[in-house]
Amino acid sequence: MSQYELLKNFTLLYVEDDLETKEGMFILLKKYLKEIYCANDGEEGLSLYKDKMPDIVLSDIAMPKMNGLELSEKIKEINPNQNIILLTAFNETNFLKQAINIGIDKYIVKPVKREYLFNTLESIAKLLQSDIDKKNLENIIQVQSKVAAMGEMVSNIAHQWRQPLNVVSAIASGIRFDLEYDNVDKNKIVSSIDDILFQVNYLSQTIDDFRNFFKPDNSSMKQNFSIKNTILKVINLSKESFKSTFINIVPNIEDFEIYQNENQFVQVLINIFNNAKDAFTITNLPTDRYFFIDTKIKEDSIEIILKDNAGGIKEDVINKIFEPYFTTKHQSLGTGIGLYMSNQIIQKQFNGTIEVSNQEFEFDGKIHKGAQFKIILALN
Repeated sequence: MSQYELLKNFTLLYVEDDLETKEGMFILLKKYLKEIYCANDGEEGLSLYKDKMPDIVLSDIAMPKMNGLELSEKIKEINPNQNIILLTAFNETNFLKQAINIGIDKYIVKPVKREYLFNTLESIAKLLQSDIDKKNLENIIQVQSKVAAMGEMVSNIAHQWRQPLNVVSAIASGIRFDLEYDNVDKNKIVSSIDDILFQVNYLSQTIDDFRNFFKPDNSSMKQNFSIKNTILKVINLSKESFKSTFINIVPNIEDFEIYQNENQFVQVLINIFNNAKDAFTITNLPTDRYFFIDTKIKEDSIEIILKDNAGGIKEDVINKIFEPYFTTKHQSLGTGIGLYMSNQIIQKQFNGTIEVSNQEFEFDGKIHKGAQFKIILALN
């Protein structure tokens, strides 16, 4: 990348009341930046800022109507993270103190040296680009996590559908056998059709149960929902796949409502359910497989505790399991993004915390050891 080429990705608002200075700076900057918006004073600059929302603001301090410090203060009220460079002909402590109080740490004393100006702009551009790259990676991880969770859901659908489809197939084969051998009993056929319709309705209900999960998530989908009903929904969607791996789900659920995105909460639960199921696959414990779900209300918070007795997580890696793409599993079992996204959802979307630890506990007269995930959410 050639010098200052990174600036081509960003826009700049330039505020200067001196016409000759403004024209010279515009000519100097325009070939490097994506777009430059020019204003003659602070009031015009503020109006243009609100309209264009540039990436960088470059402003003189001494201007009529509204000076650069006043402009900066109003811009910071709109966007506290806005990058602002102030230009001043006076290297006075008073100006610098005001700039620091506003939250501005970049200023250039006139006359402006070209190299220093562009080095300052380039340093800002690198920070902006880093934020963009981080957000892009976050979006990719979110999509990957959603796809992985959907894959788990599809697997659960297969488990849910297998037995009813076998029942339908057996009933249909029985009707065909009776017809082929002229052994037609009208009442028996009607009863068989009723059985088929019952199974079809069950399959249809399963589709409805899964359908909401595949809807796009957005902040407008926040609503009051019952923690108990949502957990029972996930248990219902997972019970067949758990049953096939001989895992007993042990719920102890106290009901309460929260105002959040239910689909995102379902995604978190599915990731933890799936992690427990994979843990049993890895450890290959022969009997007494349990997955416990407990909820409780504290004074000002809600605790949701999910734990298994699959032996726990190795102590040398337990602090890494919320890192993106970190996994202790074979590649065929996971990519390491499910728990990372669960942590991101609970922390950033729900303003809560999620903790993991290894626990020893007694159940059914025996001592068990396994991984425990504790989700703590503030009461509404």
